[in-house]
This record gives sequence, structure tokens and C-alpha cells, in this order.
Amino acid sequence: MILERESWPDVEDFLEEHTIALLPVGSTEQHGPHAPLNTDSLIAKSLVDSVADCEPVLAAPAVRISVSSYHGDFPGTLWVSPSTFRAYIKDVVESLISHGIKKIVLVNGHGGNRCSLEEVAIQINEQREGVSVIPWTWFDAIEETVFDLFNDNLRHADGPETSVIMHLNNKLIHEDRLEWAEKSGSREWRNKISGTSIPQATSEFSESGAIGFPETASAKKGEKLFQKAKEDLQNIVKELG
Repeated sequence: MILERESWPDVEDFLEEHTIALLPVGSTEQHGPHAPLNTDSLIAKSLVDSVADCEPVLAAPAVRISVSSYHGDFPGTLWVSPSTFRAYIKDVVESLISHGIKKIVLVNGHGGNRCSLEEVAIQINEQREGVSVIPWTWFDAIEETVFDLFNDNLRHADGPETSVIMHLNNKLIHEDRLEWAEKSGSREWRNKISGTSIPQATSEFSESGAIGFPETASAKKGEKLFQKAKEDLQNIVKELG
């Protein structure tokens, strides 16, 4: 069931028998000159809705603004502080629990959210008996598939992320800007000293905002990544069920 499309009596009936919810969490941030600012949110929400179409889960609306200040030099990027983000996620999860939800998967599409989502999950799980909150980041879950298709890891606005957006809605990708994104981008996430990453704004190490190789993207590869992530999320739902 996709929550925002339903009326309250229908939700009430659904929750009499089902207690699992999926909360998509993304971002509104730059993804190079070629990909939309809603990349992370679109992928997370699409995964949640696709699983809700075939599993008895409640698909919550997406959280679309999150921990993204380090992309803030690029126009259009929006963000909140980590403390605000944690408080907001906690309140949303608590509202789901108030309606009888017992198991919540935080379906994450943005690397910068990982630590905050982990903290929220631990806090609620410690405080709420009989409730399980599980953070799940799609590209972490399928990193082996990413490497098999690209002979590389996922970074930011690169081949893997761009491929998934091509699969979901190819019109959102400016394919004529892929070369620009890659040539003016960075090969690694942040500069390093003796192998240690330096916390810094994205603009300090990537002119285009992309990190990796966007030109390797294709809709076919994106479909394979999306389907593998969907299968992984479905398996979590079945184990929780």
C-alpha cells in the first residue's frame, strides 16, 4: 500500500493485518550537470513503491531533504543539519509506530544519511520494545553487482547512479553533458592525506560535482542494478514478515 494515495479508512483496514513500513529517504542535491537533484529520492522512492506493489507493506512518503551541506556550493542543493534530520526522521518513525507499525525499513539513497539513520535506528530500538527499525542503503546492499557491471565502486553521480536514473526516467538525464561531467569531475571521493579523506565541500575536489565515470552509464545496466536492489529489499521484507 502506497500511503499517500490512500484514504484513512483504507489505511486503517490495511494496518489491522500488516505492520511493516518502508520509509524512503533521499536528498535534494547536485548530481553533476547531467543528473537531476532528486536522484537519491527518486531511486529510494521507486524501490519502495515497486516493493509495495508486490509485498504487503506500507510505503511511506519520501523524505527528500537531508544531510547535504557539503554539496551546497552547487545551486539547487538543499539541506538540514544532521541534528534536525535525526529529529525529523525519529518523529516520522514514531508517527508510524503510533498507528501500529512494528517494523520499519529506512530505505536510504544518500550516503550522507548513513550515520544519522543508524543513530536513529539504535535509539528507537533501545527505547521501543517490540519495534525494529532497520537502515538499508541500496548501493551498499548491492556493491558486488555494482562492481561486476562497472569494475568499480559507486561514488557520486557516476555510472551506477546515472544508469539507475536512465532506467527509471531517461528524460531526466542530459546525455550530452556526460563527457563534461566526467572530464570536470573527480575520480575519488574527497582529497586524501596518507589515505585518510579530508572532510571538505564537493566543489573543492570536483568542478562538475561528479565523482567517478558517468560516461559508463546505460539504462540496461541501471535496470540490472534496480532489480537487484529490489530483490534485496523484498528479501528483507519477507524475513521481517
